[in-house]
Amino acid sequence: MHFKNHVTRLSQYKAALQRLDNNNVERTHAETISTYIGIPATQIRKDFSLFGIRGNKRGGYNVKDLLEELKNILGLNRDIPVILLGYGNLGKALTRYQGFHEGCVRIVAAFDPGVGVLSSQPPIPVYPPASIPKFLKNNPVKHAILAVPNEVAQAIFDELYENGVRGFINFSTVSLNVPEDAYVNNVDLELELETVIYYTKESKNKV
Repeated sequence: MHFKNHVTRLSQYKAALQRLDNNNVERTHAETISTYIGIPATQIRKDFSLFGIRGNKRGGYNVKDLLEELKNILGLNRDIPVILLGYGNLGKALTRYQGFHEGCVRIVAAFDPGVGVLSSQPPIPVYPPASIPKFLKNNPVKHAILAVPNEVAQAIFDELYENGVRGFINFSTVSLNVPEDAYVNNVDLELELETVIYYTKESKNKV
């Protein structure tokens, strides 16, 4: 069974539970979680059942316990070091993303050929690409964010893979050749925006 959609929803449930926990809510129900993320309560219960999560019909779910259970399932019960490839405008914005500072994911280093001409002090160490093998030998990081130009994306991916990285977020618009034991999540911002524009255009036409 392909679990991608289920795992995506588990991340959404985790985010909703984190908000509930931040508001000191002790117990919740699928219906309450549904109001935060717009996923039907029946689907939430189905997803929980798939991963062996059980609640109480009257008492619902203990928020802290359920939050920890979801973190365990998602592998977020520990700090996750991530490296960033490309320290241009997008890369810099990603290092400032508040979610990375509040959660367990940590961007621990970036790699960019312009490291010698950075205009300001970066919040993380930035190294030249030639340092990738040595860094990964000393820091066994398994996850990377690719924010590099299309023409170098495959070469960068190959080098990271050869040095043990197996999980990738790819912001380039090229289709990477990916071995079976690696996973790439492609994020095409232009495509996402065009989709939004299409649906808002359709909505306007219906008025």
